[in-house]
Amino acid sequence: MWSPELGFATVFGFDSDIDAVDLLHTSLLVQANRAMSAAEPLGVQANGKAGRARLKTFRQSFLVGFAVRIGERLTQASEAAVQDTMKGTVEDTDASPQDLLPVLAARDAQVRETMERVFPRTVRGRGTRVDSDEGWDSGRAAADRAALHQGPRQG
Repeated sequence: MWSPELGFATVFGFDSDIDAVDLLHTSLLVQANRAMSAAEPLGVQANGKAGRARLKTFRQSFLVGFAVRIGERLTQASEAAVQDTMKGTVEDTDASPQDLLPVLAARDAQVRETMERVFPRTVRGRGTRVDSDEGWDSGRAAADRAALHQGPRQG
């Protein structure tokens, strides 16, 4: 849950989930900042007000592109993990894939119930504007190179 007027996010979930989100967030923040610094257009700082505006636009677009692509990758990884788990469960026992769904649904319902109790009135935020194609493309490319796990980096 993002609170823009206060500048912070609230994460709901089980302790192990929150720990994983915290670690992943920190790792991605470091990776995004390093990649953004390396990809910034050269010489824009020296061009006065126009250069600073271009740099700000580049950075904002970079971070949006990075975040959107990371979201896509995490969705794909989550779907693949559920499929792998369901395959393993089905192959190892007489269970069906649907046997896992009640457990996952119960956890999801518990988290959503807590979130709705803490934040009974929520609204969907407006999207962030992307004004730099160069920033957007660089952010997405950096997200494709970002490590999402502790193992060896891919790509």
